[in-house]
Parts: sequence; structure tokens; C-alpha cells
Amino acid sequence: MSLKHVLFIDSFAGSFFNFLINFILLKLVGDEVVVTYGLAMTYSLVITSFLRMILFQPFNVLYINVDGALNEFFFAFITYFFAALFILILFYFISPGFLSFYLLLTVFSYIAIHEFYRLALIGLGLPYLILFSPFIICFYLLLSVVNSLFDFDTFLFLMAVCSAFELFCFMVVSFFKAGGMNVYNLSLDTFLDRYFDFYNLKSRLLSSLLQLSIVHLPFVFISFFLASNLASSVFIFRSLFQPVQIVIKTLDTLKSKMISGAKDKKKFVGDNIRVFILSSLLIGLLCFFSGFLILYNFFDYEIDFYLISSLICWFFVFVFMSLIRPVEFFQVYLSRYRGMNFSYFLALIVLLMSLGFIYFFDCYKFISFAIMLSWFSLAIFQLNWLRFVKC
Repeated sequence: MSLKHVLFIDSFAGSFFNFLINFILLKLVGDEVVVTYGLAMTYSLVITSFLRMILFQPFNVLYINVDGALNEFFFAFITYFFAALFILILFYFISPGFLSFYLLLTVFSYIAIHEFYRLALIGLGLPYLILFSPFIICFYLLLSVVNSLFDFDTFLFLMAVCSAFELFCFMVVSFFKAGGMNVYNLSLDTFLDRYFDFYNLKSRLLSSLLQLSIVHLPFVFISFFLASNLASSVFIFRSLFQPVQIVIKTLDTLKSKMISGAKDKKKFVGDNIRVFILSSLLIGLLCFFSGFLILYNFFDYEIDFYLISSLICWFFVFVFMSLIRPVEFFQVYLSRYRGMNFSYFLALIVLLMSLGFIYFFDCYKFISFAIMLSWFSLAIFQLNWLRFVKC
């Protein structure tokens, strides 16, 4: 099985279980639990976005094929993981009372550890081992759908067990493939230069902060200000288009490693933009029509302006999201974080203005349009950067 097939299956399984859990909660438990799980997932993705920008993406783009880089990557992950727990605690205390810390910790641990595990196993040359945990969780959820015997606590326990298993499996595999992860083999200068250099760290943290604001701020907003039925519908709309995210994530992992070998890097990025857009358009249209049928036939959603317009908006959100990914890994490769940060800052202003308009004029049903508008703005700003950049 080739690497691209493994990555696609892993992304599909992860998105499929997130899709399933949202629909199981909506069907068998209720709107309130959908919002609770959605908020925990949002907070977890916020923190993982920091890890992705300052740790996962640099390792994948720059160091994954470098001898000895895995040792530094492991200890950097452990350091940042425990630092992230303090942010997690802060999020818990500023959240509504219905959010459980156990839920928040379990969801975050699974997402962060699986992301690390995926890249580490690719570096060790054994990517197929990353498929075990997503398959186990999907299998449990499918059994729950068939038997209508879903238990939320059992689901969370299974996620915690899978996280522990992946860390254990990594330690075992790394021992036999790379002699284990040994702090005494750590090159401190290399370790600090790659993952704790102040200039790069500052730029990456700012990029992460701006990125997560665009991606996740709307979901924090709806969890606090929207009624549970409206809030849960937005989380469901996002879940319907998760297959597009599968394609984006898989292509990003594969293509970002190839840019260093491209002779004309700007042309390479342009070609990949077309690949990303075409892929997202095809999968997005499939998600749009299948999602419409699912909501209408199984969840009794009314065919009205809100449903149709929201699905159209989310279709374009993921198209714009796929468009900017090749530009972003080009910016990371060139360490041009200033251009990336400026684009995200301008898009964040558009988002804040849109959310402010929605809040003051009490037009919460336009939240999906506000999200789409911010991603459209970001796509325009990033393409404009690509047009004028010199490399």
C-alpha cells in the first residue's frame, strides 16, 4: 500500500468518525450534546493548530527526511504537548458550565497524538500502522448506528485508549527501527534551532493565532450566542463537507514534501492550486447533494432558504480553503510568515466585522455566509501575495 493511499484512508477514517459522531449525537442524544462536543472539538483544533504551525508543519516540510530529526521531533512534541495542557485548562475555565474537562482533554489528546503519530510513522517508514485507531473508533460508531446502543462515555474511553496505544506503539516501533528516542542523543543546538528559535517561533505563533481565529472563532461565537438548534446545525453543516477536508489534508501532506525538489517552485504552486481546486469542487458537489438528502430524509430538516444557502456557503468555504493550502506550504518553505500573517489579519478583520454585524442586527442565520466571506477574502489576499512574490 503506497503512502498516498494510507494517508487518504487515514484522513477518510478520521473525517468519517467525526461525521458519524455528530449525526449519532444529533439523532440519539440531542442538540445540546452536539454543541458540547463541537465546542470541545473546536478548542482542541485551536490548540492543535498551534502545534501544527510551530511543530508538525516544519517537521513535515523541512526535516522529515533528515537523519536524527525524529529524536528532536519527539521531545519537541512532548514539550509543546504539556505546554498546551495549560491552554486547555484556561479554555475550560472560560467556557460555559456544560463543558466537561474530561471531554476536552480526551478529544485534544487524541487529535494531537494522532497527528504526531502520523508524521512519526511516516518518518519511520511504517505509515500503515496509523490506520489502527481510526478504524477501531469507526467500527465502534458503526456498531452503535446498527444497534442504536451508543454510549458517549464509552466513546470517550475508546478515544483515550487509542491515544495511549499510539504513544506505546510509537515507542516500540522507534526502538526497533531507530534505536528508540533517547534524550542523551538529543542535539540541543539543533533541537532549539528547529523548534524553539525565537524569531521563527514568534512568526509561527502569530500565524497560528491568526489562522485559528479564522477557522475556529465562528464556532466559539455560535456556542456562546446561538440557540442550541441553530448552533448544532452549523456543526452538522461543517461535518457534511469533511470529505473535502480529507482530500485537502492528504494532498497537503504529499505535495508539501515535494516543493523542495521542484525547479520552478512558483509554477509548482500554481499547478497544485488547480489540482486542489478541482479536487475540492468534485468532492464538494458530492457532499452538497448527499448532505442535502441526509438532512432531509433522516433528520427532517425543512427545505428552506437557510438550509440551501448554508450548504452553498459551506461548499465554497472548503473550496477557498483548498485554494490557499499550496500557497501556505510555499510560504512555510520560504519562511515568508509576514505575508501569510498579513493575509490572515485582513481576513480576520472581515470575519470580525461580519460577526459584529450578525450580533448587533440579530441575524444569526447568516453565520455560514460570514464564515464563507472571511475565507473568500483570505483566498484573494493569498493569491495576490503569490502574484507579486519573488523567490
